[in-house]
Amino acid sequence: MESATELESTAELLHREAIRQRLVDACWQLDARRFDDWLEGFTADARYEIVAHSPEIDREMRWMSASRAQLAQTFKELRNHVTEDARRAHVAMPIHVEVDGEQARALTRFSVFKTDQQGITSVYAVGHYEDRLRREEAAWRFEHRRVVLDTRMFDVFPHLVPL
Repeated sequence: MESATELESTAELLHREAIRQRLVDACWQLDARRFDDWLEGFTADARYEIVAHSPEIDREMRWMSASRAQLAQTFKELRNHVTEDARRAHVAMPIHVEVDGEQARALTRFSVFKTDQQGITSVYAVGHYEDRLRREEAAWRFEHRRVVLDTRMFDVFPHLVPL
């Protein structure tokens, strides 16, 4: 029979694996342009932001800050905008996942590649995610997703389609 400590360890491992799956699913959903599914991975009160450090002004630049409702509106209006037709592919590596009851934090390095209509693939963006997650209805959801970019120069700026 397993001890209480062993059961807690097993439960924590299962939660960590579920969080890692949420991190990977979010990347795949963006790549597949399944934006409604991507949004389902966020809590109703979630925040999403994109930031980068600027050495020229020696401070952080905030490129995007949006609630879940604002993201939903952006996706709804997406078909009215000209967007890049390149396919994106995220490669993500969860570095650290920490679970504390119904709350969790995760740090994930990512690279986003894009392949254009001619089949030419290039690196689009590199950075990391700083995530706070909350367990709701037996699922882990993003409460706050902070995208910290190393890349600062884009041929097409990521203001409509999140990273």
